[in-house]
Amino acid sequence: MLSAISVLAAGTTGEETIRLYADDELVGTYSDLGSGADSGQFVRLDADTGASTPSQIRIEFINDVYEPQLGIDRNVRVDRIEVDGVGYETESPDVFSTGTWLAEDGITPGNRQSEYLHADGFFQYDLAGNPTGSLIVVTADGSTGNENMSLLIDGETVANWDVSTTTQTYSFVAAQTVSADQVRVAFTNDRYEPDAGIDYNLNVDNIQIDGVTYETEDPTVFSTGTWLPSDGIVPGNRQSETLHTDGYFQYASDEVQAGFVGLAVTQVTVDESDGTAQIGIDRFDGTDGPASVFYQTFGVEAESGSDFVGTDSGRVDFADGQSSAFITVDLINDEEFESVETFSVSLFRSEGAELAEPRTAIVTIVDDESGLGLVGHWRLDESAIGQSVADSSGNGNSGTHTNIAVPAGPTANGVDFDSANAGALVFDGDNDFVNIAGDPSLDLSNGQFTQSVWVRPTETGRTYQGVLGFQDSGGVAGRYPGIWVQNDTQVHAGFGDGTNWNSLSTGEVLTLNEWNHVATTFDGTDYRVYVNSAEVYSTDQYAGRTPTAETRVNIGRVDNHFAGAVDDVRIFNRALTAAEVATLIDGADVPSVPLSNGQYVTSQLAAGFDTPIEVEQLADGRFLVAEQDGVVRLVNADGSVQSTPVLDIRSIVNSGTKDRGMIGFAVHPDLANNPYIYASYTYDPPEITGGGLGGVDGNGSRVSRISRFTVTENNGVLTADPATNVVLVGNNSTFDNIGDPDSRVGLEGPHSCVDAAGNPIEDCIPADETSHTIGELEFGPDGMLYAASGDGGSFGRVDPINLRALDVDSLAGKILRIDPITGQAPSDNPLFNGDPDANESKVFAYGLRNPFRFAVGGTASNPEIFVGDVGWTQWEEVNRGVGGENFGWPAFEGGDGDSLQTGRYRDLAEVQAYYATNPDVTAPMWARLHSQGARAIVMGDFVGPQNASGTGTLLFTDIGDQILRAATFSDSGEFLGVEVVSGNVGFIVDMHTGVDGFTYYVDITGSIGRLNFQTV
Repeated sequence: MLSAISVLAAGTTGEETIRLYADDELVGTYSDLGSGADSGQFVRLDADTGASTPSQIRIEFINDVYEPQLGIDRNVRVDRIEVDGVGYETESPDVFSTGTWLAEDGITPGNRQSEYLHADGFFQYDLAGNPTGSLIVVTADGSTGNENMSLLIDGETVANWDVSTTTQTYSFVAAQTVSADQVRVAFTNDRYEPDAGIDYNLNVDNIQIDGVTYETEDPTVFSTGTWLPSDGIVPGNRQSETLHTDGYFQYASDEVQAGFVGLAVTQVTVDESDGTAQIGIDRFDGTDGPASVFYQTFGVEAESGSDFVGTDSGRVDFADGQSSAFITVDLINDEEFESVETFSVSLFRSEGAELAEPRTAIVTIVDDESGLGLVGHWRLDESAIGQSVADSSGNGNSGTHTNIAVPAGPTANGVDFDSANAGALVFDGDNDFVNIAGDPSLDLSNGQFTQSVWVRPTETGRTYQGVLGFQDSGGVAGRYPGIWVQNDTQVHAGFGDGTNWNSLSTGEVLTLNEWNHVATTFDGTDYRVYVNSAEVYSTDQYAGRTPTAETRVNIGRVDNHFAGAVDDVRIFNRALTAAEVATLIDGADVPSVPLSNGQYVTSQLAAGFDTPIEVEQLADGRFLVAEQDGVVRLVNADGSVQSTPVLDIRSIVNSGTKDRGMIGFAVHPDLANNPYIYASYTYDPPEITGGGLGGVDGNGSRVSRISRFTVTENNGVLTADPATNVVLVGNNSTFDNIGDPDSRVGLEGPHSCVDAAGNPIEDCIPADETSHTIGELEFGPDGMLYAASGDGGSFGRVDPINLRALDVDSLAGKILRIDPITGQAPSDNPLFNGDPDANESKVFAYGLRNPFRFAVGGTASNPEIFVGDVGWTQWEEVNRGVGGENFGWPAFEGGDGDSLQTGRYRDLAEVQAYYATNPDVTAPMWARLHSQGARAIVMGDFVGPQNASGTGTLLFTDIGDQILRAATFSDSGEFLGVEVVSGNVGFIVDMHTGVDGFTYYVDITGSIGRLNFQTV
C-alpha cells in the first residue's frame, strides 16, 4: 500500500533543487521551491511512495552555490515532512543533517535541530544520536529472519544487527570519514541443516556511504562466503548479493577500477539557434561504481544570461559501467547581430572517479543573425560523371562537371570523416574542373572569408595546381580568393582586390598521396593558413584590403589545373576561428604537418617506468629517472635499469592523484663534491594513516616539501638513504598546518599554511587541492636551486584563496630561489628582506597559477627564468623573468604580449581593490588560446650544441596537441617568435638538456628517450 508523503520546503533564491528519497530510492527532484525560506513561505511537494515511517525519508539539497562576493547564497529550508497526514518537524533532535551550518562549528554532520540546509547535504528523519563521521547505510535481508550481520570498518566490528526477512536499511554513523574500501559487511551465524530444512543466508543489496551507493554485486566487491554452482564457496569477486556461509563482503577491493573522468573534447562550435551546446565527458581506465563530475561555465565574449545559461555548480552523473556522458548548456537566441562569441566550461571536482585532463573546453557560438556565413558547400558525393554537383549550403550554388572523363571522376575513396561521406572527386590535372556559375551569395568583397578544402595531391613536378578559385581574362588582380598546391607540398593562396594580387606561400606542409585539410582565413587584417588544423602561416601585410566582387568559382582549376582528389569544399563569408577550423576535420585521420627545415623526433632509451615524471643525466652518461609516487631509478648507458631504487620515499609522498606526488627532481651539478639529489613532493605527514581522503595517498588537503638527500655509491650501486632527508623548504609543512586532511577543501576553507588570523605561515607550502601543488626543481647557472609551486587552490572555480599567488608572504604560486645546501634565501634575491628564512626572501617571481615546468637560462650573474604556466579557461603562457616579476595570476591571465584581466576573478572585491593599486604586472612573453588548441603547457629546456636546430632554442610542448614548439632568440636575447618543430611526440612531461649536449625527455606513459633533430 502506498503512503502519501508531503514535504513543505522553500529556497532562499528560487534556484535551489532538492531530491526526495524513500528507502534510498529517488522519488522525485524538485526545483520550484520559491524564495520564501526566510519569510516562511513554503511550497508543498506531494508524492506517493511505499515508505510508511519517517526513518525511510531523506531530503537532499544538490545545487548549493555560495559566492558572497557576488551576493549569491543558496539555502533550503524544510519546515516538516508529513507521512499519511502525520507531521514530523525538521528541527526535531531525531533528524540527522549533513549540510547545516551553525555558528559554533560550521557545517558538521549531526543532529543539528535546524530547518536549514546551507550546503549540499541531506536531512535523514528519525535518526537519533550525535554522529561526527560518515553515515553508512546497509540494505539487507535474511532468508530465515534469524541471521546476524556485522559492520566492520578497517577490520574492526562497529555494529551488529539481527536481520529480518524483509529488506530493510541498517544505519551506522562512524566517528570519522569513511571510504568504501574500509568497509566490510559480515555474516556471523551461518547454520545449514538441510535435513531439518534450515539454511541461513544473508542478502546484502548495497551499502551507502554519505549518500553514495555501492552495489554488492559490483565486480569490485570481494566475497569470502558466496556459493556459486560452478565452484562452490571460493573467495573472490563473485558478483553476488548473498553470503551463504560465514564470511564477508569487502567493498571497493584492490580490483576496483573507478577510472578517471575528463572532457572528451576541448573545442565545440554551435549555431546560436541550436538551442543547446553539448560537451562530451569520457570516463576511462575503469568505470566501476557510480561517479559524478562537477563543472562551471565562464563567459568570454559570450555572456551568461544573454547568450547562454551559465552555472556555478553543474553536475553530471555516471552510472556503474557508464563510460560517456554530456554536459548540456542551454543557449539563448537573442535575435541580435553579433560576432562569433565564446564561453568556457571547466571541470572542478569529481566524486567516485579521479578528475583528469582535459578539464577546460571552449564553446564557440556562431550568431544565426549573421548566419554561419556558409555561402557554398560542395560535398562532392556524386556517384557518376555528369551529375549536378550539389551545394549543401542552401544557397543553390550547384556546379557542373566540365571535361571530366574516366579514369577521373567520382570515387568512393573519400575522407574518413566521423560523419557519413559518400565519396570524393578525382581530377586529371589536364583540363577538367567543376564550374560554379556566378551568384551574389558568393561575393566575398565584404572583406572577410574562409575557404576550406580537402586535397590528396598525387602528381609531382608541377609548380602550381589550382584547387579552388577563379580567374577571368582580367588578370591576377581580379582573381577570386583561391588555393593552390605549389611545388608538390606547399600551399599557395591569395586574392585580388582589383588593383593588387595579395598572395602567400607556406613551407612544405602537405603530404603527397594522403588526404590533407587546407583552410585559409582572412579577417580583414590577418591572412592565415591551416593544414590539418595546425596554423602553418599568417601575415598581416594585406590588412585593410578587400577581395574583388567576383562571384564565379571553379573547383580543380584556377589559372591552372589540379591533379589528384578533392573532397568537401566550403566557402564562408567570414573568418572562422581556429577552433571552428578544427571542427572541419570531423574526426578524420590526418598526417602530421611536415616541417620544411627539419624536425625533432623521439628515440626511446628505456621503458617500463611507473609514471615517470623527470629525468636528469649524470656526468658519466647514466640517467636518474624520478617516478611520481616517490621512487628514483638509475638507468645505465645501455638502457638497463638498476634493480635497486636509488631513492624510495613513497612512505612520505602523497601520490593518490594524477597531479600530486614527487613532481620535481634535480641533481646537484657538482655531484662529486656535493653528493645530493633533490625532490619536491606533496607530503603525507606521519600522522596520516589508513584510507580515505585523510589516509595514505588520500585526496584530502595536504602540504608540500622540498628535500635534499645524500647519495652514495658502493660497487656500482647508487643509492640515497631516505634517512638523510634534509627539508630545505616546508619544515612547517606539518600535519597541524593542514587545513583539513580529511576533506577536499571548499571555497570557504579551512586552508593550509595559514594561521588563526588567516596570515601565511612561514616555511609552509599549501596543497589544498589535488592539482596546482608543487612543481619542478632546476639548478641555475648561478648554482642556486629554483623551485616552482602552484597556487594550491581550486583549479576550476573562482577561489579567493588563489590570491595568495600575489602575496609575497605566501609560498604558493611562486618560483623560489634558494641555497641548495641550507634552503635559505640568497641575499641577492629580488625580494630579500634581511631574513634568509622569510618566505618573501625566497621568492624569485610570483603571480603564477600552475608553473609545473620551467627552464633557467642566462648567465651566472644574470639568471633568467622561462616559466610554462598552465592556464585556466583561455590561455597557456610562457613567462620570462630576471627576478622580482609579478605575472599577475589570478587577477591577470594572458594574453599574447598583453596582461588581460581574468574573467570572473576580476569581479571579486579583493581583485578590484588590487586593480586600484595599479600593480606592475609582467605580460607573458608568448601565450596561446585554448580556442587555438592549447590545453596545458609543458616547458622544456634550451637545446645544446648536439642539435642542428641551434643552441639557444627553447623547446616546450602542450599536452593538447603533443607537438614541440621552439622559442627562438636573437644573439642579444630578443625574443623572435615560436615555431612548430615536430610532429606528435607523445605525452612528454619533462625535457632536460644533458651534460652531453643532447636533450632528453620523459613520456609519462612509461619511457625516457632522446630528442634528435633531423634535417630534411
